[in-house]
Amino acid sequence: MIMKIIIRMNIKILIFFVFIGSAQVASSDTILIPEHYSTISEGIAAASEGDTVLVSPGTYNEQIDFMGKNITVASLYMMTHNPTYIKETIITHTNFILVGFSGGETRSATLNGFTLNGHVAIFCNNSSPTLKNLNISDGRANFLGAGLLCEDSSNPLIINCTFTNNELVEPTVHGGAIFAEGNSHPVLVNSIVWNNTHPQISLGYRDLREPGSITIAYSNIEGGEHAIEINDGSIYWLDGNIDADPLFKDPQSQIYTLQDGSPCIDSGTASLIMDNDTLVALDTTQYRGTSPNMGAFQYEIPTNVKDQVGQVPDLYMLFQNYPNPFNPSTSIRYNIPERNHVLLTVYNTLGQEVAKLIDQEIEPGTHEITFDASHLPSGVYIYRLQAGEYVESRKLLLLK
Repeated sequence: MIMKIIIRMNIKILIFFVFIGSAQVASSDTILIPEHYSTISEGIAAASEGDTVLVSPGTYNEQIDFMGKNITVASLYMMTHNPTYIKETIITHTNFILVGFSGGETRSATLNGFTLNGHVAIFCNNSSPTLKNLNISDGRANFLGAGLLCEDSSNPLIINCTFTNNELVEPTVHGGAIFAEGNSHPVLVNSIVWNNTHPQISLGYRDLREPGSITIAYSNIEGGEHAIEINDGSIYWLDGNIDADPLFKDPQSQIYTLQDGSPCIDSGTASLIMDNDTLVALDTTQYRGTSPNMGAFQYEIPTNVKDQVGQVPDLYMLFQNYPNPFNPSTSIRYNIPERNHVLLTVYNTLGQEVAKLIDQEIEPGTHEITFDASHLPSGVYIYRLQAGEYVESRKLLLLK
């Protein structure tokens, strides 16, 4: 059995994977915006390979360059899976290129959980980042790729992104949402491309560039495969794609969450492997329902959590606490399918126990307990559920 413990000293996080008789250690820094630096760009400049720049909600009027660093820049969505943080963490600017990858970044360079409104929202040049859980909307560009522009051997992996209402303004245009050329091969999964300037996806238009391709799976593409402009390149149209109105809640007010009954709900995939390369691997904590949704917004977090009285769950499960981040109390819910001794413990990032919430026999059912952290300082904590052989841990964030 593997136990994962996260240890933090100041802003240093050490992740230990403890095995019987051996241990492996990896380390990285977490830089908080605006606590440590006032802008995302300053956080990126201070970051080293493998670090995380964690961004609190707000509107950040700046242009961002990953500077060739394989780092993660994420909103609090990364920790909480609460889609509100995608809507409330906005990067915007009126100049050309909002977020740039042009230093050979690999898939380890990740942008996760933002709304992007800009003039060419994302530019990739000789770079292959991971772009996920992004609402790329209401942007403007001249004639190429208002949402994503890929050039010169760029192969970004795009997961659970919404491209909508992006506009190209010149008479001759290519790729209102996505444009790729020059041996670039983006992969688009669990995403929505809807109501951008047509053609919404374009491959190539300059004859001297090498042809590229786009691979699309489990995505909602307006007009389907035949609406993609191919000047030079190939389309790999895989399973699960649809062409249906996504039923955004209120696109006129720039609200791109999904209405009940949207064809994009439960229509994505939690797993995608191509050529022995795992592109998508989502666990059930990262979506609600039978499968992930298409688009950036997985679900709306409920305003309260209640026990399911009289219902016996089939499986053990530890849910993400709500709210998260929290101050000073939060609810923790868990499933017990059979009577068992349950131990629910909270640790700080030094691995020290700070609270023992449950240590007793529990009847089968879905249960909830409140964790009051009034006496604890702000920071990341780990809560761990053990019931028989079942063990699971999750992170929670206390912000005072």
